[in-house]
Amino acid sequence: MTVVYGYIYNKIDLAKEMLIEARKIYDSATNQMDHIKTILLSGAVLGIIVPLLKEKDIETSHDFKVDMLNYIFNTNEHSGAFKMTYNSLKHTGNRPKGINAWHDLKFEGHISSNSKYLLKDAEKDMDKLLKLNNGTVQL
Repeated sequence: MTVVYGYIYNKIDLAKEMLIEARKIYDSATNQMDHIKTILLSGAVLGIIVPLLKEKDIETSHDFKVDMLNYIFNTNEHSGAFKMTYNSLKHTGNRPKGINAWHDLKFEGHISSNSKYLLKDAEKDMDKLLKLNNGTVQL
């Protein structure tokens, strides 16, 4: 017996569409909610394409920033540091870390500048992904 749940989607194609939408929203942003939408869409795009780049041993935008940060300030950050606003908007709490959702309702950040940088990183990384195999991404 075959159970069909819906359509079959290519995540790279969806990521490209989300990235186009994120750019449109950012370019016409008039309020904080537009920047939040840009962050959420850009973060979702990165969630799809970054693992693909890493499997091909291609440095991502966040990896580059982390390497520079660690070199300049002699720290030991990881790429998640650049997605804190995205992660904060996406969910509350963290059971494995013992963070109660009700105690995780506030976060500090700069939403408009985070939307700009997350969008640029998603665009750069998508560019890298699309250049694989002369523009033909192997699935």
